Amino acid sequence: TPALITSLGCFEDRADRDMVQMFHAKENCHKYFCWNYCRSKGYMYFGLQSGSWCTCGNVFSRFKRKNISECSTPCKGDPTTNCGGTMRNQLFMSGINQWEKQVTSLGCFEVSPNNRSIPVVHRANSFDAGRRYCWHYCRSRSYKYFAVRDELTCLCANWYDRFGLVEKSGCGDDCMKTNRRTSSVDTTRDTIEAFHTGIEVWETAVTRLGCFLDVENSRDFPVHLDAGNKLTKKFCWSYCQARGHKYFALQNRRHCYCGGAYGRHGGADDSECSERCRGDTSTTCGGELRNEVFSTGIGDWDRNTTRQGCFNDAAHPDLPMEHNLGSLANRYSCWKLCSTRGYKYFGLQNRQKCYCGNSFGRYGVALGSGACQERCSGDASATCGGDKQNEVFSTGLEDWDNGTASAMGCFIDKPDDPDFASGLHHLGEAATRLACWRRCRSLGWRYFAMQASQWCACGNSFGRHGRADRDCRLPCLGDPISTCGGHQRNEVFSTGL
Repeated sequence: TPALITSLGCFEDRADRDMVQMFHAKENCHKYFCWNYCRSKGYMYFGLQSGSWCTCGNVFSRFKRKNISECSTPCKGDPTTNCGGTMRNQLFMSGINQWEKQVTSLGCFEVSPNNRSIPVVHRANSFDAGRRYCWHYCRSRSYKYFAVRDELTCLCANWYDRFGLVEKSGCGDDCMKTNRRTSSVDTTRDTIEAFHTGIEVWETAVTRLGCFLDVENSRDFPVHLDAGNKLTKKFCWSYCQARGHKYFALQNRRHCYCGGAYGRHGGADDSECSERCRGDTSTTCGGELRNEVFSTGIGDWDRNTTRQGCFNDAAHPDLPMEHNLGSLANRYSCWKLCSTRGYKYFGLQNRQKCYCGNSFGRYGVALGSGACQERCSGDASATCGGDKQNEVFSTGLEDWDNGTASAMGCFIDKPDDPDFASGLHHLGEAATRLACWRRCRSLGWRYFAMQASQWCACGNSFGRHGRADRDCRLPCLGDPISTCGGHQRNEVFSTGL
């Protein structure tokens, strides 16, 4: 009923639309028509735009709020009322509480007042935070997890569980069903209850670029996969991103395309990219000879890479770090593996092996027309070395640790009295000395430290709790060749500042 409709205001829209679905209602467009259309499809919010368009979604306000006067275009279905404006959404709540279906409790977790498990903090303007408010605040900003700290505070992040799971009873009242403003935290125990917002982190990297023409005998994208009933936006993104492509495209409900450029044949109207994906009928997957194009979020990873040549290898590898990439082997995946670990060079061998190192060429250049001509198992459009032959490239990294990251030693840390001012930052599987050095140096700290294989700390002083020189022997989670401290032991380096 109309009583369920709540006005939210006038909001800016852009080419990468704020709302996930648009429907051209034409002469039928008015508030109750769009409300019924979006509500019938299960959307929490609906909008009116340009007098004749309905917009639907479960999140909104990625762009700026505008004065209501900018949403004053008369509705074509009811000229006495307004239906948004040009690139302006007049938004309303449909009355569906779908947010509860998307929220999953992850449990009750300890936190530290100075180093939160969920670090992004938002203070609401009035006593209306609650779970629904915080869910919307965090999800609309593309965060994967949220928590309610007290009546006024929302916490958002893309990771959680820094300090361990505790009993559910430690998280206070259950306000999920009643949506009361009661806290989800017991402040005496310093705990929070964490929730999943229902959004996937991969979506934050993807930008819709529009609908574009394709030509059957001159395809706009070089790499093609007929995904059939598996095709979804996430499936195609994952396929193309893993192979190092900057863009991916969906076509005709079932086809996934990848490449480094797009648009040779010109653009098409968005209405021509309206066919539903076979693997997810809630989203569109282009049209017949129409590519719905997105960025993968990779960027120009190969801008600073240079092919060094083809070189012989032996039983004792020329490049010391070896990793078998299997069916995902391609130049991008090997570059990413080696560059994130701080190596100057990467090499591909025998279709699927990746090697990293800071020097190469001990066994000489591989000669002959067939040298390094095997195709990558994960990208048949590129070569990946040969049998006992490394196709070597520079990663684009300089000698980041040459004269800057000097080792200072191994030092004791205490959880209740951290030696480093910044506290610990969780790097997880990306934990390398390079990653921590970059983080601390960019923040202006003089020293950085690795702890327990996967934690990074920054500060301008260290050593208050004494040395422990034999205790920093754990391998880095992201670079097993190097050590990254120990349990409550900081392996300390200078940043060069």
